[in-house]
Amino acid sequence: MFKQWGTRSQQRLERLGLRPRLLLTMGLLAVLITLGTGLVAQQQQRAVLTQELRARLLVDARSLAQAGSEALATPYPELILHPLIRQMQAEDPALVYAVVVDQAGVVQGHSEPSRLGERYAPPERVTPLGGVSALRPGESVARGERLILVETPVLSASGERIGRVVAGMERSTIARRARSGLALTLLAFAGLLGLGLGVLVLLTPRVLAPLGRLRDGLVRIGRGNYEIQLASERCPDFAQLVESFNTMSHRLLERRVQLEQAGKPEPSAAEAEALRLYSRAQKEGKRLALPANHEAMGELRGWVRALLEGAGLADAQVARLLESVHATAAALAEQACGLDAKQRIELWWLGPAPGDGARSGGPRDGEDCCFLLREQGKAAKPQKNYAPGTEAGNLTIIPVILAPQPTSAGRR
Repeated sequence: MFKQWGTRSQQRLERLGLRPRLLLTMGLLAVLITLGTGLVAQQQQRAVLTQELRARLLVDARSLAQAGSEALATPYPELILHPLIRQMQAEDPALVYAVVVDQAGVVQGHSEPSRLGERYAPPERVTPLGGVSALRPGESVARGERLILVETPVLSASGERIGRVVAGMERSTIARRARSGLALTLLAFAGLLGLGLGVLVLLTPRVLAPLGRLRDGLVRIGRGNYEIQLASERCPDFAQLVESFNTMSHRLLERRVQLEQAGKPEPSAAEAEALRLYSRAQKEGKRLALPANHEAMGELRGWVRALLEGAGLADAQVARLLESVHATAAALAEQACGLDAKQRIELWWLGPAPGDGARSGGPRDGEDCCFLLREQGKAAKPQKNYAPGTEAGNLTIIPVILAPQPTSAGRR
């Protein structure tokens, strides 16, 4: 029966999401910690309260013994002791039993006048308690079924024992006060528990946000989008997890390229060149990502002009190539992407290759620079000036012919 109940509980728990599981687990841990702390605090409070009440009872007995030392020296000690005991019990309700007995064992002080002059008899059978500190010679502490009794001697002015005082309190007084303290302790812990759970509910979404992004990334990979890369996280554990995810995504992309290339004929020279340049652009090139609409072409113009002028081209060359790049990007936005702003166009700039004349002493003649235009977000379509069907998507290669002018007057 218990096994079936445990199996059903486990199945219900497995159907919950991560956030409810975390909240439930933390809530149960907080409740257990609160209850455990409350019980430990109650035990400690009970021990401290017991010592405090015993010490207080012992002080009352000593005070009554000091008064009894003077009273027993008079002919009528009950006239002093009876009102004194009534007053002490009124001031301390825990003092339920107080008796002053002379050396002959006769009751000389009691809260009830009818008990005066009787032979003293213990109210119940008691057992001495050991381990009680700060006791004087002749003092003792004992425990019965209902009472805790403290006995202290009554000494004369010369130090001789002339009687004794027996004071007692009910054992239930300790339990009652301990329960009261436990209730206050649990109430305080309940408030802290509620506050902690509230903070947990508020912080859990923020703590689990990286896992949500990781889940979305896995869903996109499941749909075949292996190009996704997650932003790094500050938390070391999440950062390591994101790094592993990005590595996995990159390897899946490479594997898909290998599988698709294995089933395809050898790429043409244009496709091979497009892939080579695209790989170089990812490592060294500058990239601009734009929405697939005509409004973004203005931003494209300024970016391209700055790059071309930095490459050392003349005004005429800059204007001609700027129009070429702009016309190709506009056609890509309109024809391939359908002017859908959700689609993206990537523009990559490959400057002069390292070690050539353009970097060491100025640009040289020849096609040693180019722009790459790439459509993102849709399946590849054969278009004019494209290398269609490549793994990088539809790529358009726009060569840039660097022809330096003899003087700087023709350059901008």
